[in-house]
Amino acid sequence: MPNSHVYFFSGTGNTLVLARAYAETLIARGCQVELVDVTAYAGGKPTELLSIFFPVYCFGAPRIVNKFVEQLPKGEGRRAAVFANAAGMAGPAPAMVAEALSSKGYRVVASDWILMPSNYILGREAVVPSEAESQIAEGCSRARELALAVANGTAVPRKMSKWYLLRLAYSGFQKGLLHVHKFYRATEKCTGCGVCEDLCPVKVITMQNERPRWHKGCEHCMRCVNLCPAAAIEVGRLTVGKRRYDYWRGSLVQDLPLL
Repeated sequence: MPNSHVYFFSGTGNTLVLARAYAETLIARGCQVELVDVTAYAGGKPTELLSIFFPVYCFGAPRIVNKFVEQLPKGEGRRAAVFANAAGMAGPAPAMVAEALSSKGYRVVASDWILMPSNYILGREAVVPSEAESQIAEGCSRARELALAVANGTAVPRKMSKWYLLRLAYSGFQKGLLHVHKFYRATEKCTGCGVCEDLCPVKVITMQNERPRWHKGCEHCMRCVNLCPAAAIEVGRLTVGKRRYDYWRGSLVQDLPLL
């Protein structure tokens, strides 16, 4: 039986590799660790240590991560750690998840964030692979440091921004998710391969007449956009002509759930 669960949600691979580096470090220190995608969470008794890794979406956690935390059993004083993957700044994201865990009776011993490459190409073009490789190496190193601190009992929750305007921005983002699926589309480059349907972590993409259709419930994780083999998926006009973030396609991406 594991004495530690490391839960994660990953859109295109960055958060997965951080969670893996962290878990491997705990294992090297003698912990029995189970690495679990939150999309596969099926309940059960909590372990001595619960760690959560997630990407930051507009200064907060993905909706699916919030729902996962709501489903967790009461902590009853068990230890918990929260780590966010952000490309700029995490804002209040780790603190909000830590607060939710505390309200369920978990003792949050660590909360922090790790700088990683952005996969959100609506805002900017993806970095070139060489730059991504450097950032990922530094991020994994930081994940290992955090794991050692948690294992040694020296971790301290990092103070996070409490600027409420960031929380308001996150609230607006959450409301926008109700309609974001309407902006996804496949271009004439689409081959009808169905990879996007297979990749979707929340199963809101269906193939109709060999063309993808997006439905309510999209997490806006950018997995389909970045990992489409034909780069045929756009979100409005904001992704047109931009380099995709497909760094993990040829290496660890096969380890992502449903790949």
